[in-house]
Amino acid sequence: TALATTLTPSSATADGTFTLGAGSFAATDVGKRITGNSGEAIITSTAGAYSLVTAFTNTSAIASGSWQMYALDFDATNGVTLSNGLVGWDVSGATLDSTYGTSASLFWFSDDGTKVVMSSIAGDWFATAALSTAWDFSTATGDLSFNYGSQETVGYALAMSSDGQYVYIGGDSGSNVFVYTLSTPFDSSTASYSSGMNFNYTSQTSNCTALYFKPDGTKMYIGSYATNEVIEYNLSTAWNPSTATVVYQKNVNAEEPNPKGVSFNSDGTKMYIIGYLNDSIIEYTLSTAWSISTATSPTTLFSVAAQTTAPESLFIGSNGLYAYVGSSA
Repeated sequence: TALATTLTPSSATADGTFTLGAGSFAATDVGKRITGNSGEAIITSTAGAYSLVTAFTNTSAIASGSWQMYALDFDATNGVTLSNGLVGWDVSGATLDSTYGTSASLFWFSDDGTKVVMSSIAGDWFATAALSTAWDFSTATGDLSFNYGSQETVGYALAMSSDGQYVYIGGDSGSNVFVYTLSTPFDSSTASYSSGMNFNYTSQTSNCTALYFKPDGTKMYIGSYATNEVIEYNLSTAWNPSTATVVYQKNVNAEEPNPKGVSFNSDGTKMYIIGYLNDSIIEYTLSTAWSISTATSPTTLFSVAAQTTAPESLFIGSNGLYAYVGSSA
């Protein structure tokens, strides 16, 4: 398959980024093989990043209909085989890629990795930024920050809706998940407080130190340092915490006391948490997707102790290829 548009590689002889004349790559395109202009490359992100296999003739635009994209190969010897692929969500195989010095310790990325919202447990603010290279925080260019100190003075948790319209803050003093509307998606300079969408969690716990939303906005998960729990909620209106009802409270004290970050894989069959005390990412297998009451077999996957002894957040990108740990030390 291929999109009916031109395709331009940024480099003919090295890894680079494809630019489409129209449209965009989907998450399901990551790992596919693209051929054209005598070259071949593997798509590694929805922003068009590629890993070169065979050099292209040049960096000219490849005409619509003159390039192809393959998820499978067919041959007489092997039948149907995967042309190539990237193994995501394998946190046990993680290696340190980069360290960024920043005043932020909480992060949430857009599905395509080209936008990020960040905050700090010390600053009572959040700000959005655009990444010129998907998933590469060093390429971020930021917007004006928004101060939420009138609602929460100790912000410990951060999340953003998939469409970039809402930002969510949880913390230690306000006993609420606070909601902020961005009139221009992914632009913190257009943020305003939306008090009618708040959710008060005092019936379950006394603080919110981790926050995660299912990608369609119909579930919310709160991690609590106070009670060593991850709490699952259903949202009858997607992305609106005021419609939340509690489903299950899972105590994780035995595996990861003081949870400071919660994330899931793309199909909801794995839950990952990181805590303030043992400095490791723990994985749980869920026999029913997105249902933490079915979580079994906790496994310690990766220690971040060599980088920090004060992890504050965990975010795993939508393609499962990048994990980000925010630190306050």
